[in-house]
Amino acid sequence: QDQALARALPTPVEARLKLARGRWLPQDRISIDQVPCNMREGDGRTYADIGSKRVWLVGSKQDDGKRFCSLQVAARCANGPVDWPRRGQPRLTIIFRGTGKRILPEERQAWHPDVHVRFQSKAWADEALCAEYARVEVAEITAEARAAGRESVAIFDNLHGHTTQTHLANLARNQCKRHLLPGNTTDELQLVHAGVGHALKTEMAHLHDSWLAQDSNLEMWTGSFPMWRKRVLITQLAAQAWRAGSEAKRACE
Repeated sequence: QDQALARALPTPVEARLKLARGRWLPQDRISIDQVPCNMREGDGRTYADIGSKRVWLVGSKQDDGKRFCSLQVAARCANGPVDWPRRGQPRLTIIFRGTGKRILPEERQAWHPDVHVRFQSKAWADEALCAEYARVEVAEITAEARAAGRESVAIFDNLHGHTTQTHLANLARNQCKRHLLPGNTTDELQLVHAGVGHALKTEMAHLHDSWLAQDSNLEMWTGSFPMWRKRVLITQLAAQAWRAGSEAKRACE
């Protein structure tokens, strides 16, 4: 009981932070948003050096459609110590198209351990996925705060899946409050989709370009490369990009 009380009492540093910044510590304020990702976005124009033997045609059917996957980005408003994985930023969630019912064990074992993988028919966060995310991923995100007796707050846009009672209840079981932003304001107020999410997607594209430039990877990606191997590669690229972004600078401050 005494140990539980000691964990619940704020340290002098936490007490000063709460006095200066309000109810929640910066690391316990989590901005969560979805970032559509098809890896090969463009504006309809193709650029290549004269004489290039291989040219990627922007907008071709090999672009894997409008949305290859969605990145569910949860970003704390402060990084942790430099020796923490990803500077204390939460693991990414990647939402792929499909049902996920016939996934080979070989594929599951190859997913990068720094990401959660989920499936949805349109690679989007629907009501069911949002509820499960609040139950599972948010439990992981808030674990350190709960162990210390602290409450967290998650900041969402007004996506329908974020407004349900099930979503709210699942957050509550993880000692996490919900704050919903006014519609069409997330780019101005939250800066995940247009901020760290955009930077993450840009870095993933650079890493993907580097991979495509190696040996016969471009021909393989646009040809016989199976979808499950593409998903595995995306988990690797996403984890690498998120780790680099988190460790290189303060992701949200």
